[in-house]
Amino acid sequence: MNLPNAQTHECLLLPEVGTSGQLASFIGPSYPFNVGNKMKLDDGSNNRKIKLKRVLETTGTISQFQFSYIDQVDQSAEGGSNEDSDFDNIWSII
Repeated sequence: MNLPNAQTHECLLLPEVGTSGQLASFIGPSYPFNVGNKMKLDDGSNNRKIKLKRVLETTGTISQFQFSYIDQVDQSAEGGSNEDSDFDNIWSII
């Protein structure tokens, strides 16, 4: 995890589990993270922007945060408009 001030922290990434309704979350140190923070998540193969949504569990030293991918929302919004324009192009061919 990279906070905006370039601090890096090791965290445990818990992926989304669609069948149980569990959204993506991570477990990490409590002190540097707050709900609403925007940061970069590097999972070893991807580097993506995320926003912390809420605290699921917390102790004095660690917290579990639910988050959402910021870039995923942007891509799906763009994808929806591209799909519509592609579909419109098919009608002109038929």
